[in-house]
Formats: sequence, structure tokens, C-alpha cells
Amino acid sequence: MEPSLLAWVKHDNRKRLLSLIQHLQAPQEDFEVRGPVFRLVRDPPAASDGEVTIAGFVDGAPRSIWLHLEGNDYVNAADAFKDRRLVSVTGVLKKEGRRYRLHDPKNFRLVPPEED
Repeated sequence: MEPSLLAWVKHDNRKRLLSLIQHLQAPQEDFEVRGPVFRLVRDPPAASDGEVTIAGFVDGAPRSIWLHLEGNDYVNAADAFKDRRLVSVTGVLKKEGRRYRLHDPKNFRLVPPEED
């Protein structure tokens, strides 16, 4: 770490840095994830729900976003994965450790080809 950066962190800017970190980790309400499904997990395999991972963007950076889908939404996510279609879903985005998770997913849909 550069000495000037270390000095900046050590003094009055510590509160600003902590505030920035908290802001970046705060849940984001009504966050829309848009991208391809690249991972599907059902446990047990015959379950009607499961974990889905979408390749999306958070603050302009590419991120893997995990979410839990049930019923037809999971089936549609599996179809999107198979057909290489983009999906869109809205929920509460939270950073959990090193991963992002979308809680309370709603409005899951396949993106029409003209919106790709």
C-alpha cells in the first residue's frame, strides 16, 4: 500500500472509507438483473425449485448473481439456459461475502430477441 493512501486511511478519512464500504454492501431494492443463465442446481434433482446463476452487471462490473427460483420460473430459466436466451428478473440485491444474491425475485421473464 502506498504511504499516501495509508496516511489517508489512518486519519480523518477512515469514517468516509467505512461509509463507502457500507454503501457498497447495502441492499439495493428493485434491482434488475439482465443476462444469460449459466448455472442451474436442483437438490434433489426432481425438485420444482432450485438455484440459478445469472451473468449480470453490478455497478457497471460483470458479476455472477445467484437467486432461488420456484415452479415455472425455474423451468423458464432452464429453457433460457438451453436456448441461450437472456433473462430479466427484479429483486433485492445483497452482497453476501464475495457473492451477490438476489432476494425476493419477481417479474422473471425471458428477454425478447429484439431487446437483446
